[in-house]
Amino acid sequence: MAKRVVILLFEEILDYCALPEILALSLTSKYLRERGKEYLRKAFTNLLGCWVDDPSEMSKLMIQTGSVLSGSNVLSFISRASHWTAQDMDLYVPTGQPATTMLSFLMREQYKRTTSAPPPNGAYLTIGHNIRHIHKLSKTVLGEDGVTSGTRSIDVVECFSQRSVLPIFCFHSTLVMNWISPTEIVVLYPSLTFNKIGLNHHLCKGTSASMLKKRLWKNKYTSRGYCSAESMAELERPCGTACPSLIRSTRDIGTLYVSLEEGKAAHSPPKVEWALLVGDIKGAAAVVPCGNPRCPRAANFCKLETRQ
Repeated sequence: MAKRVVILLFEEILDYCALPEILALSLTSKYLRERGKEYLRKAFTNLLGCWVDDPSEMSKLMIQTGSVLSGSNVLSFISRASHWTAQDMDLYVPTGQPATTMLSFLMREQYKRTTSAPPPNGAYLTIGHNIRHIHKLSKTVLGEDGVTSGTRSIDVVECFSQRSVLPIFCFHSTLVMNWISPTEIVVLYPSLTFNKIGLNHHLCKGTSASMLKKRLWKNKYTSRGYCSAESMAELERPCGTACPSLIRSTRDIGTLYVSLEEGKAAHSPPKVEWALLVGDIKGAAAVVPCGNPRCPRAANFCKLETRQ
């Protein structure tokens, strides 16, 4: 009887579930596995529909250009937050023609470019952030009665390379080290994020201007119910897969990866390695302790097991 109720009210139940619960319920049967994936695809289309009139076309262009969404919008999506909404949408695109393609589409959607400039210095990104330009666009949205109801803003983040996800590994907090696209959802620190904990990146710049911005985004996430920590030692718990001394990989067991592709075998995301305590792991020192007395690992860098 209980299983029948779950099947009948599956989508309604998922509306109140964060991503881990959606995945857990979906794994109870092959039938629900496909319905869970379909639910997430529809939810992604609905998310795009909040910002553009033609979400299907935007999905196609994101696949074509290799673009992804990241930032507060994605955090809200994976946590299924209903008590707060993101103020804008951050779209990460490869440099060159892909960026031109996405900008042209958004302008057809009546967005107007407000600024286009290299990323400013600040606490949102660390050293080596891989961003070439940030194109800011906005449009006025009218209600059904024709009265102005607000403004929609989109930041098109043009990367230096053809891998649009690289800047995400340089974000100021693990809370927003996630991305979604029409084909996948990737959460780099699920053990922290779904417990409403964010670990700040070690390489965030320390200028007075950036520290002010750091306080602003810390207050923003605190007001949404999240905890922000400068180190794992503050949390008074073992680091686990979130140890900042670990050399992490998008393909290790600490990363949550969900394929949204229909009728295709799950694949793995492109392999990227990073560590929170250093910028470039190739030039990292051999010994960098995480500083957490409850961490059972040795001070030396080590890697997590790769996901099978």
